[in-house]
Amino acid sequence: MDEVNYLSLSQFIDDVVGDVKNAFQLDSSQEERFRYTFSSVAVNDILYDNDNTYSCLDDHKLYSVSSAKKWPSFNLSLALEWAQLPIYLPRDDAIPFTVIPINLDIKELSFSLTPKKNYFVKTIYKYINKLIDKDTLINEINVFINSKTGKKYINDLNHLLETIENRDMNIEDLITNNEDEYERIFNLVTHNQTYIEIAQNMSDLELMLLITSYIFVPSIPKIDQDYFNDLVNVAKDYDNALENIWRLGMNFDGKGYNFDLLDDFFVNSKNIWYLGEYINGIQQINQEKIVNKILRTKDKEFIKQVLEDELILYNLDKEYKIILESNI
Repeated sequence: MDEVNYLSLSQFIDDVVGDVKNAFQLDSSQEERFRYTFSSVAVNDILYDNDNTYSCLDDHKLYSVSSAKKWPSFNLSLALEWAQLPIYLPRDDAIPFTVIPINLDIKELSFSLTPKKNYFVKTIYKYINKLIDKDTLINEINVFINSKTGKKYINDLNHLLETIENRDMNIEDLITNNEDEYERIFNLVTHNQTYIEIAQNMSDLELMLLITSYIFVPSIPKIDQDYFNDLVNVAKDYDNALENIWRLGMNFDGKGYNFDLLDDFFVNSKNIWYLGEYINGIQQINQEKIVNKILRTKDKEFIKQVLEDELILYNLDKEYKIILESNI
């Protein structure tokens, strides 16, 4: 079976976009929309679950791509949907989550991912935020235990599985135990030594990728303002900066953090679409500060674009529309 190893993230994206374009005969506009959405939807998950980096230090393979299964990945389907392309790809829930396959009419590709340490942390993160149930939690912990990385923690995690599954409790104890099942497992996993050890040693980049794997979850890491700023600055220098910083904003919105760095970033980016999503999605937005930052750019064309964007106009108070209009 032929295998292609990617050492460049851009090369990987180019190949996937090229395959989709050829398979479904996309025009240039459709191709660009798909490239944008695929990068946003798929890249973080693939990077996070594989190697947490695309620099390929110490000769790690970033992606192993080979002909394999026939079903498309959820990420590819979602990217096509977000790009508003009239292409339907069937989804198959039976696909092992250690493999993200893609099926195109002209080629079949699959991404074989080896769980790393942070795979386990992400599993716990998903359970804490009720994105997976008890059975999926157990399944993913078993996958990690059986991986090369997870074998180091096998004793601790086997004990964790035993307590999650209540293997040491008799029927009478199970019947009389009225503790909420979610809360019981929540306490078990968040106090697990392996979870604590791995989570405490995550880099800023790794934590940023974990948080931005999701647009919003209710339970996020408790960090101070300086650490939050560090995550924003890491995201600025990483791929898909606009999407990742927007997701940081969505996750930390209304939790007492100063968003000056985010305000500056989205205004200075002059990306109207993301600026509109930021103003629309973030509840703690200070419109006066945003408008003043826009005015300080002294870019009349940019201000005009702001005033032409329906989403921004819908959210912006009338007084600030007038102020912007008076500056073009």
